[in-house]
Amino acid sequence: MVDCLLSAGIPVPERTLRGLQKDISRLIPKFELDEQIYGVKQLHDVVDPLLETANVVELAASHRAAACNALCAIIENCQTSEINYVRTAVLEDGIWFRLFNIFLERSDNAKPKSMRQVFLVLTGALSRDQTPRTIHIRDRVTTTFLEIICQRQDRLKVKPALQGLAYFLAKNLISIPHLVGLHTSLSDHSVRPSTSLESVQLLLSAFLGWVVHHDTAPSAGHLIKNFLNQLRHPLLELEAPPGFGVVSPLWVEPIVKILRLSPDRIQEFKANVFPHCFLPNINEYLQFLSYLHFSRHIYITDPLPAQICVYNEYASELNPFEEFKILLATIQTGKELGIVKDVDYRDHSAIEIHGNAICLPDNMFGRWLSRPEPEVRLAGLFLSVYSTAVTKPITTGVFQSLKRNLVHLHGDTDANFRGEILSHTQRLFDRLRASTATLVKLRVNNGTGSRIAIPPRRMNERRARGHSNLSQGSLWNHLEFITWYLHFLEGELRPTASYQRHITALKSFYIVMRSGLDPGVPHHSLCKQAQGELHWAHELQIFNSRLMRLLLDLLLDPFDDVRSAAASLLALGLESKSPDAKRALLLTYPCFLERAEAAMLITGRADQADGVARAYSLLFSQCAEDSLNLPGIGTSMVIFVRLVDQLEETVAAARDNLSVAVNGRPVHGIFAALRYIMDQHSFYTDMIDSSSEDIHHWKELHDRIYTCFASLWSCVRHVLCNDAPEGYVPEALEEEPSINTKEILSYSWRGLKESSILLQTIISKAPIGTSCSSTISPENFEVLGRLCFTQLSDLRHRGAFSTVAQTFSAFCRRCSSADNERLRSLPEKWYQETLLCIQDKATSITRRSAGIPALMAGIIGAELQPGGHLFPRAICDLFAEVSIDAENSNIEESRLPQVHALNCIKEIFTTSRLSTVSEAYIGDGLDLAARTLNSKIWPIRNCSLMLFKALIERLLGSSEAQDWKEQEQAKTSRFSYNNYPNLVGILSYLLDPQNRTESLVTTIADATSALDLHGAEGVFPALQILQQSPPHESHRAPIFQSVIRLTGSPHWHLRDMAARTVVALQHQNEYLDTITTLLSSINGLHNSQHGLLLCVKYVLKKYLQMQNFISGGSDIILNILLEKSTDIYTNNTCPFTRSVILDLANLCGHSILRSHTVSDSTLQSWAKLTASITIDHASSQNRTTGDVLLQRSIWQFFFIDHAICRRGELRALRLQDILVDLSRTNPHTCCAMLDLLHDIIIHAQPTSVSFPKPQLLSFIHKLALLAEDEEVKSKAQFLLAEYFQNEQHRSNLFQLLQESDITRTIDDMEHQCLHNSPSNMQSAIRLLGSFLDFAFATYPLQKASILPRMARYIRLLRFTIDENNPFDSRLAASQSLSCLHHILTAKLDSKPINSILLALSFLLFDLLHDDDDEIRDLAAPIATRLILAQSPPSSNTNIENAVPILTSQRLASFIARTFSSSTDLCKESLCRLLGAPSPSSLFARPFRDILAEARQEDTSLFIRESQNLFRDPTLTSLLYTRILTSLSLTAIPLPLVQSLQNWTFDALETLAEVSKVEEDGALGWSSKDEVFELGMRFLGCAEVVLGWEGKGLVDERGKKVVEGWKVRRALRDFVDVGAKNGIHGIWVERVEMVLAKSLVDVVREMYEKMVDIQKGLGVESRVGVWQRD
Repeated sequence: MVDCLLSAGIPVPERTLRGLQKDISRLIPKFELDEQIYGVKQLHDVVDPLLETANVVELAASHRAAACNALCAIIENCQTSEINYVRTAVLEDGIWFRLFNIFLERSDNAKPKSMRQVFLVLTGALSRDQTPRTIHIRDRVTTTFLEIICQRQDRLKVKPALQGLAYFLAKNLISIPHLVGLHTSLSDHSVRPSTSLESVQLLLSAFLGWVVHHDTAPSAGHLIKNFLNQLRHPLLELEAPPGFGVVSPLWVEPIVKILRLSPDRIQEFKANVFPHCFLPNINEYLQFLSYLHFSRHIYITDPLPAQICVYNEYASELNPFEEFKILLATIQTGKELGIVKDVDYRDHSAIEIHGNAICLPDNMFGRWLSRPEPEVRLAGLFLSVYSTAVTKPITTGVFQSLKRNLVHLHGDTDANFRGEILSHTQRLFDRLRASTATLVKLRVNNGTGSRIAIPPRRMNERRARGHSNLSQGSLWNHLEFITWYLHFLEGELRPTASYQRHITALKSFYIVMRSGLDPGVPHHSLCKQAQGELHWAHELQIFNSRLMRLLLDLLLDPFDDVRSAAASLLALGLESKSPDAKRALLLTYPCFLERAEAAMLITGRADQADGVARAYSLLFSQCAEDSLNLPGIGTSMVIFVRLVDQLEETVAAARDNLSVAVNGRPVHGIFAALRYIMDQHSFYTDMIDSSSEDIHHWKELHDRIYTCFASLWSCVRHVLCNDAPEGYVPEALEEEPSINTKEILSYSWRGLKESSILLQTIISKAPIGTSCSSTISPENFEVLGRLCFTQLSDLRHRGAFSTVAQTFSAFCRRCSSADNERLRSLPEKWYQETLLCIQDKATSITRRSAGIPALMAGIIGAELQPGGHLFPRAICDLFAEVSIDAENSNIEESRLPQVHALNCIKEIFTTSRLSTVSEAYIGDGLDLAARTLNSKIWPIRNCSLMLFKALIERLLGSSEAQDWKEQEQAKTSRFSYNNYPNLVGILSYLLDPQNRTESLVTTIADATSALDLHGAEGVFPALQILQQSPPHESHRAPIFQSVIRLTGSPHWHLRDMAARTVVALQHQNEYLDTITTLLSSINGLHNSQHGLLLCVKYVLKKYLQMQNFISGGSDIILNILLEKSTDIYTNNTCPFTRSVILDLANLCGHSILRSHTVSDSTLQSWAKLTASITIDHASSQNRTTGDVLLQRSIWQFFFIDHAICRRGELRALRLQDILVDLSRTNPHTCCAMLDLLHDIIIHAQPTSVSFPKPQLLSFIHKLALLAEDEEVKSKAQFLLAEYFQNEQHRSNLFQLLQESDITRTIDDMEHQCLHNSPSNMQSAIRLLGSFLDFAFATYPLQKASILPRMARYIRLLRFTIDENNPFDSRLAASQSLSCLHHILTAKLDSKPINSILLALSFLLFDLLHDDDDEIRDLAAPIATRLILAQSPPSSNTNIENAVPILTSQRLASFIARTFSSSTDLCKESLCRLLGAPSPSSLFARPFRDILAEARQEDTSLFIRESQNLFRDPTLTSLLYTRILTSLSLTAIPLPLVQSLQNWTFDALETLAEVSKVEEDGALGWSSKDEVFELGMRFLGCAEVVLGWEGKGLVDERGKKVVEGWKVRRALRDFVDVGAKNGIHGIWVERVEMVLAKSLVDVVREMYEKMVDIQKGLGVESRVGVWQRD
């Protein structure tokens, strides 16, 4: 056995290792028969090959596991040996530590179970014997673990180190004091903690630092758990003594510190850390709540328990919102652990602690549901619906808050947020199922097992309010919420709702359907929770004709996921119905299908074609049932035959006349319909089970489809295979005026795409063979495969060949799994043809080789890996092809198969299916890319660069590899040089291949431009790798020297990248030495000087970020700069070099300005430096030519020098005049100086600046007024607007300005808003709000001139926030509104003020419905501020900042309440309700014309998207209706009432006429967005007219103006006719609600009159008290 092992070589084959494991005892030497020396040698003879095998880098995980298992078996046997030297031998470094290093270095690419077994075997001896050797090993291993964890150098070793240390703590192999002592010995002596408690916290912080990474978080959490368990041991006395400055418990401050640095990683802490911290002692949890200032963030009137008020006065480093986020996570985790319990606020309004739990009132969570921050809303929803006991009833307060907030939760624009909402919805219905079943059991023992039907919603409401029994009332509350929620979801499916509402409602409906509430849903379709033991005690038929109509409308929605969700819900809904009910629902289907097909044929749009396809698929699946016999539709076979007939006719039309097909016979919808049908899971299984005659028929249909594939390809081939398909028009269509290139290309590629996807479906699912049940013969399979191969090799359209590539991959996979030998040989044949294709198409190298790489990847990716024979052949053949010298001639005439080969190699490395098997070849790929990067032919160099970039993404991750600019180096990286031993050599070669760097530096004579980087492409990826992952210490010095040499390159970009890389190659403690060394060695050519100075610049930046410049090294750097200033600056003629030396001085000056205290020596050094660098200010100021960079650096140096406060010397230069002069002579430099002043104002310390900061603000303000250059003016105004966000800066500037300055500024800003460039307008309008607000508050006597300016300002804002304007302009307008403070608090004591505040309210209302999140979020707090300012103090207690939708509802209520007597409000609201641009245009057009315009169809191929996809006209019309109905009598002009009433009558008559003449239904006339919106507006008008009826409006003759009975009769006639002909159900419901409300108001009015009459007659009233339901 040993001989077999020794002769096997390295690595030992996996099969040999598996054989050894079967009888491991034969492999172990007979130690008792041998002497010690010989026995140890025999042991090493056995173990060493296994160790070397397990340590091979490029080894499969199963192979490494086999080696590790054999090693573990041998070592376990030796550890239990009775011979002492054997037990000692396995503890020696040659065995124990070699295996330990394998555990550390190879765990990342090994099976976790085998690595865990390795570590358990290694530690077995340590726990078994406490000898000096084992103790030494334990300490050495623990020290290694701590070095890896704390020094954060090798990311791949961290996870096993965390796991190993956690095991040591769990098994008590090491104690906390010993661990802390080892950690202290590794720490820097300068930062050692002063107490043992601080040492523990420092070590815990090191562990917590790894929780922020996803891959190490679980292991770090397990380590922290074991660490805390030992820390809580009663014998360990580490608690902080009273009065000591450490917060108890000890884990609090380390956790908060890490979370403050990585706030986005709080989920990792919730999952992996918090549970171990909060349990088992609730006192620690309560102390943490107190540390997070629970009392500040929770609004509650009752006193709090003392345990959560311990740290109320403690000041943490967290800002309030950071603290609140951690508090939310803490409460959520507490509820998951059962520590936090919610109680009904009506029963317990105070926070109480009972036993091991804290009880919180449920209304506390509801307040969080409306907060602007998404994480707060999600936390509020989670806390509302989650319970550890799923059967616990949900409280009334939770239901109320859900009803108030689901409207905005469903409409959120963030997809991840909506995904969380859906997961909470699933949790909510799981809890509703369990809680209602429990409540029913409490009420009655229903032994029959039958389910109770849920009554209508209104009945549930009345029962919930009127029931005295607590559990019974709770049950009705649950049922009422369910019915309310389903009604709410139906409303969310309205045509005008946003995409977000549609998709969320559809998915929510799907959750409800699968919850088991509907008894008709089959058991296999229920969710996992519904299939459990807890079942609904109630039932509700969810799917109905109204819901079906909504879903059918959405089948043609523009968004694919909406169509998909609607189709899935339709299928599930129909599946839940009985055959008779299903048949009744499907009777309307033919009409819908006819309309859908007509729309698709007219437009040819992809979304409509996909909707038709899904509709056919749904119909096919329903007609598959024999019991369902629909007239006019037939069986599923009939439907399929009809589609195949249509396909043949359409393809024949395209073959005969492509223009006819493009204009009105799109083919992609039919292909998609067949694809959806044939992709159904039961399609081929049902086909096989059918009769032989039917199978023969199906085969014929398949053959006809195969013919259509080839026919369509012949029609579109000449378009899609053209080198520029985007602009190609066939000769036969050049004279067609109605067809453009977009339509031709769309028809061609969509048709090919859908046909290819259909072919992929058939190939993947259809039975292949020669049997009677097979639908594809081997001959047909080969023909279709050849067609796909041809398409992929010839196509030039990216979308087309990307789709065909997936189909070809399906062919290859089917070949690999086929039993037929002919099919199994096809991949080999196609592989050879692909190699020929690389040669044949060597002259066509554009578009990344088009489909050729996909051919290669599809063929070799179909093999089972590892073990496939084609992959290594492909790598060998492609590498060989690339290695052949290319022809060096004209690119257009060259044959470059190397380009195709390189692109194929790149495709192999980027294909996820080949990621595992290609891992072993990454090193070879890097080497190949490095060699070909030196090619003299640009296409080869370009492809090599793309290959290198792809490999970098494999090594570093895509985000790091994509960023080629200066960025913060990742603290950790999963990349390791150990896994790629040849990488350092490749990098060295790229940086200096046979002194190529020297040629890059010195040889430029032949270059046509200094920007020509020929031959240098390979340097940049090498520098990128080094920036992200510096090499090991042994290679750092030579790599550093190579990079330093690159800094002398004649190419600026190369010098700059090399200089940035120098920073990454230095340790933090080397920065100062590097700066001094580089500064001292600057000499030689200008390029070399410039490159080294760039190195110093970037290292100095890093050094200044790391620590305060003044704290160390300041004098050294300044003195060296002083020494070099004469040689490098004064005596140097190169402007670039002089610019960088000034940049270094400027960096030092910046640091001085930011320092609180500056030493005299530093100021003296600075003064000497400035004295040595003499600048002729006058010549620089008047200079009009020269280097821009140098001028900018000179002026920066000048401003910084005069900004630094010298002791005893304050400078008072006329910076204002200098800035104005610069704006005229050098605008770009002036803008740079403004940025510099901005930095001084924001960051400089007041004690270090020679003049007050408000004075600088006044300089900028003056420049904004006097500058003539628009860029300078815009920059100055933008900076002022930024400063004005700070109240102190704003007030400081205004104190320096006179009234004339304010007035002049306002007039200038107005002029810019009207006449200047967009950038000027945006910056001016931002400032205009601040200046107007200040003038309004400060100059009350000038209101006569200020109020007209305010009116013009509002008109400007109204124009600017128009949805057609760019985002930046709308954002500037909203930012301008945020500057208003005094105007919002103005008293409503005059008409001008009222008009201004009303106009501002409508501006805010429009901004709250803007399309962009940022604008809406900015407008919401402004609107809240306005409401608070103008509302009585008593009503402000519950008003907080909320999401924009809720804020807009509050604002609407505020407008209606505050301006109820305003005629302007009446006219404006009515204009908005009717969509009229102005009051003068109200009722100008008859409703018939408006309806006709709304019904016009857009037949364009590419529909123009609305500018505002967020605004929902249905919701806004409801708000305007509410405002209009709440107006007082004095606000309503009588002529307007009469006109509105007449227009409403006209609308009702027109709609009733259309409803009577035209059949509606799915995709009917009322389903069109514009028509539905118009109908909702009209119904709002009808509600307004009926609402005004009760206000007693009479004309001059005392006659009632509003004839409500006529309106009600017209509404009733319209809805009766419309309901019969299928008008939209939401319209019908809206009419019924309007009528019901109106009738209630009439009855109430009659009741009040009766009471008045009885009182007048002195008769006691016998009428009961009026109650409104």
